Amino acid sequence: MLIPSGTRNSQLGTSLPGNRFRARLLVWMTAWVAACSLAVAGEELDVQTYAADGSREESGRIYIADADFFRFDPDVDAQGKPQDNSIIFRADTNRFIVLDPDAKDYLILDKERVQRFSNQLKKQLQEMRKRLGEEPPDQSAAPEPEMKAQVPAGTHRSSLDIRKVGPDEDGTKYEVLADGKRTTEVWVKPPEAIGLQPASLEVLRKMSAFYDSVVESFSIDLPRVTFSDDPFAGIAAMNGFPVKIKDVDSGRITRIGNAKTVDLDMALFAPPADYTERGLSFQ
Repeated sequence: MLIPSGTRNSQLGTSLPGNRFRARLLVWMTAWVAACSLAVAGEELDVQTYAADGSREESGRIYIADADFFRFDPDVDAQGKPQDNSIIFRADTNRFIVLDPDAKDYLILDKERVQRFSNQLKKQLQEMRKRLGEEPPDQSAAPEPEMKAQVPAGTHRSSLDIRKVGPDEDGTKYEVLADGKRTTEVWVKPPEAIGLQPASLEVLRKMSAFYDSVVESFSIDLPRVTFSDDPFAGIAAMNGFPVKIKDVDSGRITRIGNAKTVDLDMALFAPPADYTERGLSFQ
């Protein structure tokens, strides 16, 4: 039965124009809430890396949301191409996501994937050693070092010693020693002193701890092959947010600063929809 517009419907308890308005309002509010749920207040920092002679080598941006989300994006070069891959860390799912803008793909690093890759590589090494054991010594000496050189990450985690040096004009200075050798100098400041929330420091600590756990899960038996350096190694033992990091061997200095509060789309901490996942494999 048709009900003339504006007449009261005893079942609905309101007029039809009112129903349409409320329906549209509900749709609008749902969309607004959904949009708001994808954006959070976060923080953005500049990253500048300089060579030993003071010339600038690289630059980029760090984005942090809450205590669980971290992303580093390199700046683009003169041709508009990113200088390097982007790195995402998510403490909520305990994983790194490496974005390759050239290939438009991404790599997920978590304990399960790294352990699976470790087992695959270990099996290949065992098979190679078995084959090499059947060859004359002069022919079996070369392949294993060659394989070592191809391993993208390794098994030995250096024993770290964090030493507090004291305050200077750049902040509170620490020295990081790996297996007794001084490798890095780090200057830190309280997050509040550089315009950050305390949670910003917490996500670095979570990321460094997760990095350590991933290294431990990588259990092949090649001696003294090391993982790439963790720039935030030892951060849990430092009372502050890193603002300056110096590599002792190369003299390269990375400065982190110019913090500001920004609205961040949470899609920033996930692979783009048009990227494909690349598996972790040994080539």
